[in-house]
Amino acid sequence: TGGCSFDKAGACTKCNFGRGTNFTEEEVTSSLTKQFAELKGKPGIVITPSGSLFDDKEVSSKLRREIYRLVKENGIKYFATESRAEFITPEVIKEMKELLGDGVKIEVGLGLETIDPDVSKYSINKMLNLDIYQKAVDLLRAANIEVFTHVLLKPLFLSEKEAYEDALKTIQWAFAEDGGRTDRVGIGLMNLKPYTLTY
Repeated sequence: TGGCSFDKAGACTKCNFGRGTNFTEEEVTSSLTKQFAELKGKPGIVITPSGSLFDDKEVSSKLRREIYRLVKENGIKYFATESRAEFITPEVIKEMKELLGDGVKIEVGLGLETIDPDVSKYSINKMLNLDIYQKAVDLLRAANIEVFTHVLLKPLFLSEKEAYEDALKTIQWAFAEDGGRTDRVGIGLMNLKPYTLTY
């Protein structure tokens, strides 16, 4: 895609996903059509843009509908994607569910990274409000969509011990009934991406 709109705006010290390739929607659709043809008989697919599938600045509603059409027409039974929590709305969920139909299991990944507001603000520059994350989880779970939560291990400026403790605390909260109530957690290890503050 053209890249993550948050990175383009200067957010996230660790990420360079705002530097996309600016393919046209026709090129993306053509590429996806070829990829789906090679997936015949496969049970599932994960399609992730550079940032968020539900961000209209990155992936238009028209392109999303085309993706859903390809998933359904090719008999895919499991579809996973990811998005920032800010873009999870009743409207995008309703459209996805209606176009994919009842026969497709859906999972959406959300980048939580940390539950510590200071780490989120000063180490990651993500500044995700936990209320926004929890609202997104509520909407997804109400629609019978599974939630995959991303947790970052070793944000900038933290010692190894601090980073371990932060990740553990975040994972425990993500699974807790009075916390994130996620279905699964993935631990993302910090890596060095050129043109980022972390690099």
